[in-house]
Amino acid sequence: MTGLSLESLLVELAEVPGASGREAGVAAAIAGRLNAAGIETRFDRLGNLYATILSGQPGAKPTLLLSAHMDTIGLVVRDVDEHGVVRILPIGGVNRRTLLGLEVWIHGKERVFGVVGATPPHLTTPAERKKVAPWEQFFVDTGLGASEVRALVRPGDWITFATAPVRLGNGRLSSPGLDNRAGVAAVLWSGLRLAASRAALPVDVVLCFTVQEELGTRGAAAAEPAPLPDAAVVVDVGFGDMPGVKPRDSIGFGSGPALTSGPNIHPGVRRYLAAVAERLGVRVQDEVMAGSSGTDAWELQVAGVGIPSAVVSIPLRYMHSTVEAVNLADLEQAARLLEAACIEADAAEVWGWSGGPVAREVE
Repeated sequence: MTGLSLESLLVELAEVPGASGREAGVAAAIAGRLNAAGIETRFDRLGNLYATILSGQPGAKPTLLLSAHMDTIGLVVRDVDEHGVVRILPIGGVNRRTLLGLEVWIHGKERVFGVVGATPPHLTTPAERKKVAPWEQFFVDTGLGASEVRALVRPGDWITFATAPVRLGNGRLSSPGLDNRAGVAAVLWSGLRLAASRAALPVDVVLCFTVQEELGTRGAAAAEPAPLPDAAVVVDVGFGDMPGVKPRDSIGFGSGPALTSGPNIHPGVRRYLAAVAERLGVRVQDEVMAGSSGTDAWELQVAGVGIPSAVVSIPLRYMHSTVEAVNLADLEQAARLLEAACIEADAAEVWGWSGGPVAREVE
């Protein structure tokens, strides 16, 4: 941890490509950080990454899971046409309105740089200019001829955005993939600090970094944390307030992380996080979801015999674009909350959420 800031960790993670289904690179980066800190890691069959920080106290201890998805949205090669133009399709909820003119990397036999081309507005009809082009009209131009492109690129190769992380004013950072590398950074940072402190924790802490959340929380649906956790805290991003978004549809940007309420959330776990935040002096906001939270908590809540779950949301602006932005103060507050939640946990309370210290297996 010496010399590693939370901001530098976030930038490090944001710079590693890892669209849904292609998370191996970012998983290796996360595992590398954990292994260097003396924390063992393991993977399940789908590619989810796990690491355990044991309590260090004698006797059985409840298990608290901290989870964040490590995949991002991206693109995939559909085909290469006779002109060498690479036709594309989306991986996850890509906003077509933000694609035109972007710089990208095609991860083929070699990494190939390209730009997302666009028909000049002078050559489009007034009707065409009023609507977003369909996917069939999007393409990547590498500057190479058809035979050169086909030697390097194949259908199914994945594409990521070449935009680099940049520091904005007032302690803000913009980058592709902050959904959800911000959550990954918060979980990883808190885990590294817990391990470095060598303090005897009241719970065993499992860190979980899932795959394919952007394709419908698929990684969490196949997650195999063992033993089954007594509680889970999922860290993801929420809609930070921004021009054009109604206040009731967003959470304050720079106002601290939000704690979600709703049927996807165990009220006891949420109350505990709110109490820890108050003691710690961390400002938290309310976020209400009437059904699914849209996060991995939707799957973890019903994993095995059920895991009492809560969601911590880091405010994010411009979600699913290449200029997603976070306030670093919000990120720091979220990471501090996670760390303190593990340190201050009461074993009896945690066991109470899950029905007590009984032997269970993941079904």
